[in-house]
Amino acid sequence: MQNGRPVAYASRSLRDSERNFAQIEKVCLSILFACERFSQFIVGCGKITAFTDHRPLETIFKKSILKAPTRLQRMMMRLQRYNLDVKFISGSKMHLADALSRMQLSDSMQESRLDEVYAADDIYEELESIQIPDNLNISQVSLSRVRQETATDDTLPLLASVIKEGWPATKDRLPASLCEFWDYKHELIVQNGIVFKGDKIVVPRALRSEFIKKIHLCHLGQSASIRRARDTLYWPSMTAQIKDTIRSCSTCQELAPSQAKTPMKSHEIPSLPWERVSMDTSN
Repeated sequence: MQNGRPVAYASRSLRDSERNFAQIEKVCLSILFACERFSQFIVGCGKITAFTDHRPLETIFKKSILKAPTRLQRMMMRLQRYNLDVKFISGSKMHLADALSRMQLSDSMQESRLDEVYAADDIYEELESIQIPDNLNISQVSLSRVRQETATDDTLPLLASVIKEGWPATKDRLPASLCEFWDYKHELIVQNGIVFKGDKIVVPRALRSEFIKKIHLCHLGQSASIRRARDTLYWPSMTAQIKDTIRSCSTCQELAPSQAKTPMKSHEIPSLPWERVSMDTSN
């Protein structure tokens, strides 16, 4: 669009794997497709605004890219070359797409003329083939058990369904059992039957005690155990449960230092050179 008027349309079909994407991933994919389709017009320009009627995506783009789910991270990385600003607009105010442009032909003449644009399809295939579980520091046996328990969990199958179909506009329209996931709903994805928060596994209720025992096996102490768990695992109140386990462990209490070291604190980042000068002194 330019000066509030559409100047071009484009469309393509979703691949089989893309049809399984969550709604937020499909919307982000459409923005990526549009930017790469018209990259010759927008690369090097000033601020480019992508309007979407999917409000959660606007929130995702305002946060650090590290907060986004892995699949969205890869799409957002490919969008880094564009000076892009994603803004929400209600569906009733969106421009209606041209009917002929929306119709996807099985053999498009356009595709053969735009090889440089559709060469990115190879990257799409790579994006679809990368699986989060392959990069986790957790055994395949444990992953298989997580997948099985997720399918029979009281909450996670319903959560997976909401993630795929899209979250309601307000929290009060959400089932009560899922309200605890509301604040970070944009970070949740489903892959291979497992729910992830970013790149961390959302552990089914039946396996939480077992994972805490594995984390606590070496009696690493409270801070180290929590850091170890946060590397790959997540569930609501996980930190509190780990702390309770360590407090009730006689071995941990016996080995704990009598005076815990005060954690180091960082000062504010200076805005100018030589604004803050520090030194060590000794007698």
